Amino acid sequence: NWGQSSRDSKEHNDRVREATNILINKVVPEFAATFVQRTPRQLRDIQVSEELHRNGINVRHMGLVRFMIRDTDDSSVAAKDRLLISMVGRTLKNLLRREMRVEHVAHKNAQPSDHDSRAMVVEFLNLVTRA
Repeated sequence: NWGQSSRDSKEHNDRVREATNILINKVVPEFAATFVQRTPRQLRDIQVSEELHRNGINVRHMGLVRFMIRDTDDSSVAAKDRLLISMVGRTLKNLLRREMRVEHVAHKNAQPSDHDSRAMVVEFLNLVTRA
């Protein structure tokens, strides 16, 4: 929302709403329709975040892309699975980074040793995999 003090705020807000509507009602559905046409091998090799950005879609809309794909056949299920794997992977990566930052601060910003860093990663992976 553009600040009310700007004399062009209404115009800017209208343009943002229009761009958002185009994104949600045109760009994302078109992307979802082409994404689902990929082969399982293509889906496995694709960098989802890069592909979204290349098409003008922020990764925060990955769930919307997944939602717009209907479970009609094996291809659509594979596409939805690939998006879910990407979302979960990004989430785990961000959680691990947060844990590492907390640990870094707890040690008064001293650089943790490689051994400590590896141990933290192993502990995190054990936690999320229930190993």
